[in-house]
Amino acid sequence: MTPDEMSSEEEWGPVEYADALERAAKRVERGWCQGVYRDDKGGVCLIGAIALECGRTIRQSSYLEPDGWRTVGGKSVHTVEKARQEKALSYLSPDRPDVWNDERGRTQEEVVEVLRHAVSRARDVVTS
Repeated sequence: MTPDEMSSEEEWGPVEYADALERAAKRVERGWCQGVYRDDKGGVCLIGAIALECGRTIRQSSYLEPDGWRTVGGKSVHTVEKARQEKALSYLSPDRPDVWNDERGRTQEEVVEVLRHAVSRARDVVTS
């Protein structure tokens, strides 16, 4: 289920995070970048891919913001989307994924591998 298919009030569990991380891996496979969330060719960095799959919007290459400042159930949708992004990031193994993504010599394949490992970690929570 994509972020657009879920209401902003719905709680995400490990299954939804695993799905979002898998979609993020596929985004990175289609195009990857460093130094910005999304480049002019459509490539995304590690953080950008996860942010998009958690419902956030990249308005400029280096600026994340929600689709709109609306309130659902007393919470800003931005707050829900950001919380989802932060939780999705918690499944990653690098402590600072933004810095890790942008390190010199980093490869697209390594980023996809880290995302796939995060998918496995999220799915392990479901089966335990």
